[in-house]
Amino acid sequence: MQANAPDPALLSGNGHQRVAWLRSFASDLKAMNPKLQQGVIAGLAGTAAMTLMMMMAPMMGMPKMSAAGMLSMMMGVPMAVGWLMHFMIGTVFALAYALFFMQLLQRIVSPFTRGAVFGLAVFAFAQVMMALMGAMLGG
Repeated sequence: MQANAPDPALLSGNGHQRVAWLRSFASDLKAMNPKLQQGVIAGLAGTAAMTLMMMMAPMMGMPKMSAAGMLSMMMGVPMAVGWLMHFMIGTVFALAYALFFMQLLQRIVSPFTRGAVFGLAVFAFAQVMMALMGAMLGG
């Protein structure tokens, strides 16, 4: 099954068209395999929570971080595309966990340790990808 892609005309269309597309997308999401559905929802929720923490980091004395800003700057695209990529990456990591890593990590009894191991794997993957992107873009 393929999710309905938004029609470019929706960006300039009226609100009714946008609402109709969102309803169609929601029905596609409901028809998904439950594991996929949970992965998408978890990815969006987890990325939103992480993004909020990143936005609050300067209030806690940590440096300002903007994953969407870094992505848009590295790829030379508008900030909106950076935000889209940020949430897509978070969703892909959640789906990877739900579909592949959960089976591998079931041997680890502690949920905390299981989450830490997966988190470290995501961190290592992100570091490799950032290095590759930097090398490809001449940074």
